Amino acid sequence: MPSLTRSVIANAESGRRRGGFTIEEMLTLAYVLDVAPVYLFLPVEAALVSVTPRWVTSVGYVREWVRGNYPLPGQDPRLYQTQRPETEWNAEKSAVDRPPMASREEIKRWLEGPPKKESE
Repeated sequence: MPSLTRSVIANAESGRRRGGFTIEEMLTLAYVLDVAPVYLFLPVEAALVSVTPRWVTSVGYVREWVRGNYPLPGQDPRLYQTQRPETEWNAEKSAVDRPPMASREEIKRWLEGPPKKESE
């Protein structure tokens, strides 16, 4: 991994560095800045983000997806959880303050927003 020097960061900030940061560099930056890595690559203040070029959803849902907490709508929850280490799975089952997982229908309704009123 290239060292994360002042000039590397200055080049990135000015747009002279192509390709962004590697995962390792992002983890180093998050550590140095005392923030969770998820906040470096997902906007803090935005309400919606693009997951794919044609699919936009809540930044909160995407953060939970990145953290491995919940699958996104359209993903198979069982398949999504198959890669979770057993130690994390057991810790999750014992957490009592975790909110319940929303059903696909609830997520779909939330993403679609309130029902549109018909014009009178």
